[in-house]
Amino acid sequence: YVRRVFATWLPRGSEGGYYRWHLNGFQLQQIRDVPGDRWDAMSTNVLPWQKNGRHIVIAAPTRTYAKFHQCESWIADTIDALARNTDRQLVIRDKESKRSLQSDLDGAHCLVTHASIAAVESVILGCPVFVHPDSAAALVGQTDLTKVEKPVYPDREKWLHSLAYSQWNETELTDGTLWRMLS
Repeated sequence: YVRRVFATWLPRGSEGGYYRWHLNGFQLQQIRDVPGDRWDAMSTNVLPWQKNGRHIVIAAPTRTYAKFHQCESWIADTIDALARNTDRQLVIRDKESKRSLQSDLDGAHCLVTHASIAAVESVILGCPVFVHPDSAAALVGQTDLTKVEKPVYPDREKWLHSLAYSQWNETELTDGTLWRMLS
């Protein structure tokens, strides 16, 4: 069994920024039993689940992402699957959208995306998600578009704690903290 470590650079913050690190996947693949201290330190407001939405937001992958993950037909396949399973209005947003994700999600039934970090933001904003199984949000969302009319609304606390324990600053990369936590 080979363990692979995946790292992704995230935007730099005032303290040098954070990097996303995972074993055997590009995104979080399991909820771990970790403390809530890192999540709590971020002071991020988690909104209640919205359960009476009207439209569906589709966060389309970029061409580069789609090519790398070999899902070039994802947007067409997704629209086709949604058309077979719902009559709801579809709002398609690309990564370069000038609208905020929060405004697109206002009044939304759910967000559908391949594995965009928009899914993580959506869950934090209280909007259910339908994603590819490789997405970190698959742990608190659905992966089957035939169930688009029946989103799930799980407790997000342990998932958020696990997400926070997969983000590491440069000091933690060099002082051994990251490696102790990944083993």
